[in-house]
Amino acid sequence: MVASSFPLHRLPARPMEIVLQSFAFCNTIEYSLLSKKAKNLVTSSGLLFQAKLSEIDVSNQLKIDIEVLGRPFDYVLSPGYSSSRLEVQTQHTQWYLTSYSVKDFIDHLMVITNTKHVELIRFHCPGRLFYGQFLESYLSEFSYREVVFETGGITVSAEPLTFLIPFLQGEQLDLLVTLFDTFYTQCVLARNWGQMNGGSFNRLNQLLLNNSAHIRIQQAMLSNLDMNIFLKSWTNGSNPRLKHGHVCFPVHRDFDLNIILKEIEYQPVSSDELDRRGELTFLAHISIRKPDGTIALIKFSRAQFEMNVIGY
Repeated sequence: MVASSFPLHRLPARPMEIVLQSFAFCNTIEYSLLSKKAKNLVTSSGLLFQAKLSEIDVSNQLKIDIEVLGRPFDYVLSPGYSSSRLEVQTQHTQWYLTSYSVKDFIDHLMVITNTKHVELIRFHCPGRLFYGQFLESYLSEFSYREVVFETGGITVSAEPLTFLIPFLQGEQLDLLVTLFDTFYTQCVLARNWGQMNGGSFNRLNQLLLNNSAHIRIQQAMLSNLDMNIFLKSWTNGSNPRLKHGHVCFPVHRDFDLNIILKEIEYQPVSSDELDRRGELTFLAHISIRKPDGTIALIKFSRAQFEMNVIGY
């Protein structure tokens, strides 16, 4: 005997919402994909408004991470050769959507969760989806707080960077062992990032081109002379948005202050001065000053260089 189906859509509005509330989160999303009526019902109920699109990973597949009350759910999208067929995988299931593209699926999630903001987008390069017009066609209409590039040390050429331009608008940029063609380095670094985290910086120009307010660099290979040029350039107007810089070196080193501070006017910083400025958490050693009076406090340690711009 075949069990009869449950006539959900024939129920009055309130009982229908009660039934929906009994669905697991992932089941609610799957249900919303059944029809336009199901999508509208889920959207109007607001059941998924607590969800957050935490991350989109772009490689040979596209993975969307959704977080609900601290619990993550992953959706892996594999675009087929046909633009009207999309494979979707979750932790437990795999299904196909006809007449759906990647953009259609993401648009659907944006509607039912009432958001157009993604916390983080991560590019694993080179990946099949990273090249061509895929990015521009399917992912360029959403805002991202943080952008991460992972190239595995392979130089990224001009073509994909052209399509990445719409994504270089976030608040934070993470470059993890990333290499760009020299001409396009400025395209990435010169954006007005709030924060830029670099996996490795081997060239002084990469630091001077950076227009971020907060810069953190791991595994830096900057020489004492490089640091001298950077500090002199800052006093002469480079890195105008910089508020805080933190450079970490791969090994402990001895900073040669005779080279680093050559031809730079500086003053030792007393604990009284730090206390007066409320900078006790930043135990600076010296301060330098721009011609307009802007002051930067600087700290040297065994494997780190730190700089804090505090104003006048």
